Amino acid sequence: MTVVRASLDLLLDDAGESAVRAEWGVLTAAGLPSAGDRRDATHAPHVTVAERDAVRPAADEALEALVARLPVAVHLGAPVVLGARRGLVVARSVVPTADLLALHAAAHATLGPGGPPWSEPGRWLPHVTVSGRLDASQVGAVVAALGPGYDVVGARLRRWSPATRTVRDLGPHRS
Repeated sequence: MTVVRASLDLLLDDAGESAVRAEWGVLTAAGLPSAGDRRDATHAPHVTVAERDAVRPAADEALEALVARLPVAVHLGAPVVLGARRGLVVARSVVPTADLLALHAAAHATLGPGGPPWSEPGRWLPHVTVSGRLDASQVGAVVAALGPGYDVVGARLRRWSPATRTVRDLGPHRS
């Protein structure tokens, strides 16, 4: 059984989102599984900053204080292959800058204990998913379809609530 956790996500600015969606489109055009195949309205390129089995209702106000740490420069680097219960995942690695690590540590402290071990400071692997539910024979083609790494900007934070399948934009809000 897959556990779906609440998450705090770092969303990319418009140019960064467009760049990742373009990569998703390259994979789709090549007949490969792509994160862009998901059509739900809440799906967008993002870096998961924190995960919890449950989030205290009062946490949203405290999480909004993290918006002051934005924007954050993000370098999407080499592809990484991650294991998952429903197949392999190819993601863009995110080079962890001091600002990004500080945002992650602050989010972790704000939410308190309760996340999976891999989301803790010192164990976190920031990434942006580009393809999922792969079998081993598809990984090489997905990696080969991706170009070199590139710079984007982490511009907004949102909180994903799996119970209601909704997101709450914490800001800064688009004008």
